[in-house]
Amino acid sequence: EHFEWGAFASDHPERNCLPALAMEQFKARTGISVDGADVCIIGDTPYDTRCAQTVGAFTLAVTTGNYDADELQADNPDHILASLKDAWPILDEWLDLEVSSVRAAA
Repeated sequence: EHFEWGAFASDHPERNCLPALAMEQFKARTGISVDGADVCIIGDTPYDTRCAQTVGAFTLAVTTGNYDADELQADNPDHILASLKDAWPILDEWLDLEVSSVRAAA
């Protein structure tokens, strides 16, 4: 409903398979391969953080679901937010770091 494409819990019975599925979808749409470090996964459960960690993705946990900050922190996401409204500054910084690392490698 909100996203044109992506990998969601309903797309595969094993959540840890979702990051690779999303990365495959990205490549199919753009022709560009990405590494897990190029991916940001936003979720409101510990399962979202754990699946992100299977590919080394940047993780934003939000307390908009059934889990509070302490429960989400147990899986060590990169950031915990009360609302997605708070995500833009963090995403801007992460994207700047990603672009800088690509430039440094070139």
